[in-house]
Amino acid sequence: LWKQKVPAADFAYVTDTNIALTRGVVAIAWGEGSAAYDMDSGRRLWNTTLATSQCHDMGYAGGPALLALVVCKQSDEKTYRVEKLAPRSGKVLWQYPVSKGIQAVYLPSSDPPVIAVAAGDLTVTDLITLDPDKGELRATISLKKYEPYCDPEILGYFGVVDKCTGIVVGRDRVFVMSKDSTELFKPANHITAFDIGKGKAVATFQGREFQSVLP
Repeated sequence: LWKQKVPAADFAYVTDTNIALTRGVVAIAWGEGSAAYDMDSGRRLWNTTLATSQCHDMGYAGGPALLALVVCKQSDEKTYRVEKLAPRSGKVLWQYPVSKGIQAVYLPSSDPPVIAVAAGDLTVTDLITLDPDKGELRATISLKKYEPYCDPEILGYFGVVDKCTGIVVGRDRVFVMSKDSTELFKPANHITAFDIGKGKAVATFQGREFQSVLP
């Protein structure tokens, strides 16, 4: 239907390029910049470059809304923030600054907005749910007993920020896969459903012996 070469395409590699689709828009980020195109015509709607800022869009989560994961580099320290963008203009509707010391951030859901963070390690430690209209914190869910599978090495592509295969987000629930059990004659694992607004566990779905369940 159409084909476009992204700005600064020489820096766009399969290992660091992220693409999201939302409301008739194709958004793409590749570490050195980002751009958005009209899905029907291929016309470029907006773009950014790394030259004008220490911060850049690392990747997107699409679907019902468009979230951007923004990384800022100052000296040897990285900080992150999550922004909700107007898909056709790129205008920032709200932003949520992620606490310092976070090693990695993933965007398993754009609407409702849910982010996964790795605090103190590269392994995801917590889920954070946000208000979809204002970007304010709603709840924090500890994942010490759970296996979200957000690790990019498992997926094979370092540019992927919107896939956590152990997490499924619904309208008012987050379903998270537990770590495997080592006990004999017990369910291999389970899925816990959390209330998005309160962060409290509301239901559990057990696997079977030697048979894992995946949300």
